[in-house]
Amino acid sequence: MQQLILAIDFDGTIVKKEDDYVAKAFISNAKEVINWAHSKKCYVIIWTCRTGKLLDQAVSFLKENGIKYDAINENYPDLSFETSRKIYADFYIDDLSFEIDWLQIKQKIANKLIEKLANELVKLKETQK
Repeated sequence: MQQLILAIDFDGTIVKKEDDYVAKAFISNAKEVINWAHSKKCYVIIWTCRTGKLLDQAVSFLKENGIKYDAINENYPDLSFETSRKIYADFYIDDLSFEIDWLQIKQKIANKLIEKLANELVKLKETQK
């Protein structure tokens, strides 16, 4: 089954926004849901505007707190097509357009994983005919 690709913003999505941009606290359930998704073989991309020292701080925070991810600001390596600079993903998780509720996000990811598995089973059944 092809991996589900998640592009997840950092500030305001994984961690609470801070005036000094130093990550101090997670958004409720963020860590648990991201690590759960990674354990379900989702490809997790941290998708952030941070660069330089601010990006280094974010990476350190993720590492120190045991957040599992596969890439930062880089596309899934096995895409069969070219993209622009924008990251390709099945889900973009960002606080720009709505308040983050990680438990609702977990349910949406779970539903999409079930849908992908069901489609794979249908394809497998059709090839066995």
